[in-house]
Amino acid sequence: MRRRWGDTPALLVVDVSRRCADPDVSSPAVIRAVDQIAELLAVARELDVPRLFTNGGKRYYTSGGADLTADERGPWPLTTPIRDEDAATARAALELAPQLGRRADEPLVTKRTPSAFFDSPLEGHLDALGTDTLVVTGVMTSCCVRATVQDAFAHEYPVVLPRECVADRRPAAHGYHLHEMDAQFADVVDRAAVEDYLHAVA
Repeated sequence: MRRRWGDTPALLVVDVSRRCADPDVSSPAVIRAVDQIAELLAVARELDVPRLFTNGGKRYYTSGGADLTADERGPWPLTTPIRDEDAATARAALELAPQLGRRADEPLVTKRTPSAFFDSPLEGHLDALGTDTLVVTGVMTSCCVRATVQDAFAHEYPVVLPRECVADRRPAAHGYHLHEMDAQFADVVDRAAVEDYLHAVA
């Protein structure tokens, strides 16, 4: 731990969609992370630690099945071609994985860029909760997770990354970006250490 973790943490789950949790299309590493996130969420709920979710990753905004205008798609199509697929496939990339069991009182932030902070109400939610430390989980390590962690750092939150609870479809990218985040922006620790921390401050 390089920065003191505060007394009022929140748990953020980044872009864990139904598609991520589908073993027919997702990678084994992502499937394992989804299961780990679900278990960490159960601990946070038991301890009444605030939980927040995001959706709206690249996969949704570059899907031809998503009923979006060019403006609504944001900057994603500038670098990624629109795929020819149906509406059901697009919905699977937007709707949260059922394993997460999101509750009505757990905020859902729909984002249009990699960072969950950019042009979104996330910081307002965190301020209202009195959050002083952010535990970040989700996918993908190399894109939306890293962008969110860097912006959380820029907003001066101590950031905690449970290594079992983040993943990327590309193992090499996952390892590289996890190492870089640990070196510069966050504390990368085992999930068990995060659970000990949540119990200590609950």
